[in-house]
Amino acid sequence: MARLLDAACGSGLAATFARRLGAEVHGIDASEELLTIDACYFLAVAACSPPDEGDGVVEPGKIAQPGVAETMLTDAGLRLLERGTVGCASEWPDREVAVRALAAPGVAHHAIRHSGLETFVATALDAIQPFQTPNGYRLTSDVDYVIATKS
Repeated sequence: MARLLDAACGSGLAATFARRLGAEVHGIDASEELLTIDACYFLAVAACSPPDEGDGVVEPGKIAQPGVAETMLTDAGLRLLERGTVGCASEWPDREVAVRALAAPGVAHHAIRHSGLETFVATALDAIQPFQTPNGYRLTSDVDYVIATKS
């Protein structure tokens, strides 16, 4: 049986698919509610966050930079098998659903508390405005992955 640790698993979609295929799956993330959303949104959240917490919003994304996850995994005694990228999309049918999704990630809570819901919503919607479609909003991004196994 394959065993999977999904670090920075977001909403757990990849882990869910792996489990359905028979893998033993474990996922970790900063928040159980965290969703995979394009970086333009996380920069908006950082702008609404208290000055001493803005870096905490953007910093976890650095795990996707080449070498960061690999170092973490090899330091934990694992052997690297593969690194790759997969495209993903977040779609919301209207403004109301988009606002609920944008406010759901754990990183949004400090920003909302600091700047207020109204400011947060305005900033977040402004950040995703380029992604508005006739059918709502569609954000696409590339998600990096690293596969490792026990040595």
